[in-house]
Amino acid sequence: MANEGSTLAACVHCGKSNQPVFSAADARRIIQSASGDAFTAIRQITSDPIGGLTRSYATLGEERARAAGIALGVAFALAVGIASAITASHIGFNGIAKLLLGMTVVGLVPFAAMAGVSAGARKAFRADGAFGADLLSCGVALQPFSIVFIIAALLGIANFQTVALVSLFAWTYMLSILFTGCTQLAHIPQRFAPTVIAVMLLAAIWATRVVGGWLLSDDPFIRFFN
Repeated sequence: MANEGSTLAACVHCGKSNQPVFSAADARRIIQSASGDAFTAIRQITSDPIGGLTRSYATLGEERARAAGIALGVAFALAVGIASAITASHIGFNGIAKLLLGMTVVGLVPFAAMAGVSAGARKAFRADGAFGADLLSCGVALQPFSIVFIIAALLGIANFQTVALVSLFAWTYMLSILFTGCTQLAHIPQRFAPTVIAVMLLAAIWATRVVGGWLLSDDPFIRFFN
């Protein structure tokens, strides 16, 4: 019997059912589950940035941790896109829809770059962590800056001091979460974790600049900030 929400494909010759076909209901169920897991992880980590990450990963397990990490990476990318659109509207930029889409794609780059470096470091040190740990750690670590970008877009440059203060807290939380993820989830040796984190951040910055420049080089909004 097929699972609820999936569709059976039948053989055109004998009429027998084959393997279930992935359907829209399956996709909706996966998205809802991943979003719920991501929200639960954020709620636990907000109250305890160090222990909460470890508990969340242990509770979710590898497969759900992967999905939750990806959901958090997408949430960060959406925050980047929305913040860019808000800022563009303040300066009278017209192509907001294009900018929103482009910056959302660009917002995925830091998450992918950081998770890739974390996975590579695990392989290099022969650590026994899993890819779900990389995705969850990086997805959670980027969330403070989702808040920073939205606040900065809403308040504008005139409130630079407030944005800088919030950014300080964001950096603190981000680095703490990344260190916890590297050492307790990915099981990278502690003495190498700071170096790995530095490489993760450098890779995220460099990759974002390259991809952003390639996707949005003709965009006047991007040229305004370059």
